[in-house]
Amino acid sequence: MPVTEFPDSEDDQLFGQLLEWAGLTDHEYWLSLTPENKARIVAAVKEIAALPEVQAEQGAAPQFVFKNKHVFNLRPLAVPAVIAIFVEITVASIPAMASPLLPILDAVHFAEKLGEGYRKLRPDEIEVFNAVAALYTKAQRNPSVTDPNAHPTKTGVRTWFADEGYQVPANIDAILVSLEKKGAVDVKPLPGGETLYSLTFLGRKKKHE
Repeated sequence: MPVTEFPDSEDDQLFGQLLEWAGLTDHEYWLSLTPENKARIVAAVKEIAALPEVQAEQGAAPQFVFKNKHVFNLRPLAVPAVIAIFVEITVASIPAMASPLLPILDAVHFAEKLGEGYRKLRPDEIEVFNAVAALYTKAQRNPSVTDPNAHPTKTGVRTWFADEGYQVPANIDAILVSLEKKGAVDVKPLPGGETLYSLTFLGRKKKHE
């Protein structure tokens, strides 16, 4: 039986998948990371992919081989939250970084905080949280001043479920309140009674160790 050969290491392939998801396959900073730093980030994301609630195949390994490539065992709905890590760092950290190591520390820290947050949430809360993450990431990458539903607002979250072909949770308002109480999202009131949500796991440490 022939042995499957991989042109890149497992970590290289998994890190490449993260960059593909985030649309950053040609970004100079991420491409310049050493194998050791790629492995640190991949290991942190594997901890997320080990959580049954966000796995594509529950109870399986955090990664598996698909079409001769190592891929993360993550549900499509969970991918935007992981993408948010890279988008946030690319938009906010890298342009003003004091050290090339800081974005890596941020990426590992954000992934750890995301995993901690998922562990506190019920399955229905995870679904709504992932919708907020999808809208937050979209707004960070392509801010819209004309489409309020393209932002992580209460109305935007409802619209996202419908646009993506999912049923809007009947108790979505209560779930959003619960996400705030559990510290998964921050809330900013907007004019007209609208609410804007942001992702708390993207908050930075006051001091990197």
